[in-house]
Amino acid sequence: MALAFPQTMRVALWPIALAGVLFTAVAALFFDTAQAMAQVWRSSESFAHGPLIPLATAWLVWRKRDELSGIALKPWWPALAPLAACGFAWLLANLAGVNTAEQFALVAMVPALVALVLGWRIAWAIAFPLAFLLFAVPFGTFMLPTLMDWTADFTVSAVRATGVPVLREGTSFTLPSGRWSVVESCSGIRYLLAAVPLSCLYAYLSYQTLRARTLFIALTVVVALVANWIRAYIIVMLGHVSGMKIAVGADHLVYGWLFFGIVMGITFWLGGFIRDPAQRSPRARESGGAAREIDADASGADRDAARRSRDGQTPSSPGAGLVAALAALALSAAWPGAATQLRAHAPVTIDLSRLADLFAPLAAPDNAQRSYRPVYRGDTARFVGVSRTDPTLGLAVFHYARQGEGSEMIHESNRPMPGRPDDSTWQVRARKRVDLSKFGAGAARGAANEYLIAGPDGLHLVWEWFQVDGKTLASPAEVKLHTARSMLLGNGDESLAWYLWAPVRDMRDDPRDRLAALAARLAVVPIRPGR
Repeated sequence: MALAFPQTMRVALWPIALAGVLFTAVAALFFDTAQAMAQVWRSSESFAHGPLIPLATAWLVWRKRDELSGIALKPWWPALAPLAACGFAWLLANLAGVNTAEQFALVAMVPALVALVLGWRIAWAIAFPLAFLLFAVPFGTFMLPTLMDWTADFTVSAVRATGVPVLREGTSFTLPSGRWSVVESCSGIRYLLAAVPLSCLYAYLSYQTLRARTLFIALTVVVALVANWIRAYIIVMLGHVSGMKIAVGADHLVYGWLFFGIVMGITFWLGGFIRDPAQRSPRARESGGAAREIDADASGADRDAARRSRDGQTPSSPGAGLVAALAALALSAAWPGAATQLRAHAPVTIDLSRLADLFAPLAAPDNAQRSYRPVYRGDTARFVGVSRTDPTLGLAVFHYARQGEGSEMIHESNRPMPGRPDDSTWQVRARKRVDLSKFGAGAARGAANEYLIAGPDGLHLVWEWFQVDGKTLASPAEVKLHTARSMLLGNGDESLAWYLWAPVRDMRDDPRDRLAALAARLAVVPIRPGR
């Protein structure tokens, strides 16, 4: 006895198979980008929910299967334009070394591919599931310093309001019972990054109007932030009253996730009070749903035929879909190929050895990092030393060329601060932008970042600037943009990160003049990135 499949299922099999093969091929073309995204999912607890996003997207699409079965499948060739735009954006991000932008560009290709191969009506019908895929991109850690400051502000204020004396220094504070520090796991970023996609999913499934959905998402963000502040306060107080015996180690993270589950449950409960005018009463929805089911059983095929006739759409053949898929694949393959060619021919011309004429090289610091040094990784060459005429003045130059994953000059692991990101031993007391050109023609021309950094060996005034293709820059975003521009022009991505520092002996001591004199001496060294 032969198995008989419904007509809609027989029609839907070939586009599902074609889309699966196409997505697999595109993922293979951009394997490094997809792998980098998956690596963050595995290595960062803040993005541990990442693998669930594609699964949730697939489930959301599956829920639309009845609606999708009534839409004619037909390639939509105008989608080549947004697909090309996403590819070009990926190329710029890849050349500039902006991993997050690469990943966003790759995920944004998915709606364009769906619209191109299956049709814009299919893409529009599953617009939210396709947009929900963007939550798979690890994004949002830029909020970490702000969230840490907010958590510290609330915790210190609440502890003081309780009557416990607190001495605060940055994101660290001391109680009579012990010392506390707001680190990444206490900032609330994990709560926020997990709560936002969950709230978007809940709002999409529970409400009909944009107003109600936006209100619930905003409510979730506020509740998640405030709940984390309260959690931090409770943990500090538990540690204080117990003599630092409980809630001071890994156990307070467990309390945090249990607390998060309770808070999200409360948020969903509060969401039930949000009025959505588009929603009818439960009885009306039940009767309306029953009527629709009866109507669907009686005349589903007629309605599908009427819809296609009204839209002027007829289903495309597998051959048309295959041609569209091949065109999408060819266009997608052009961008990784272009990036490979541009990077392979990038020139490398800079030599740091001449710096030894003016500066005495310093040995690598010990693991304790008791003396000031900027922290950089993935560089192709570096020089760290002190002035031969004034050993209190330090210099560090980091050279980058043919940058790739893990070897970008502008990266979260590269910073002017010694030690780990969560190490309170080193702290930035002040930061501002200065103009190097006012210090004389011999100094580097352009803007620089100035830091006042406190550490075990005292205060240091630090100047930081970058050079890309002959331009002096202070903004990391500008560095990325100029790196991409230089690569597209064929000048390569050769770059330098410069650091000058001097100790601040007392509040009356201004080491800027000494740093300016040191910067002026750099003019005699023939080092200049680019042509």
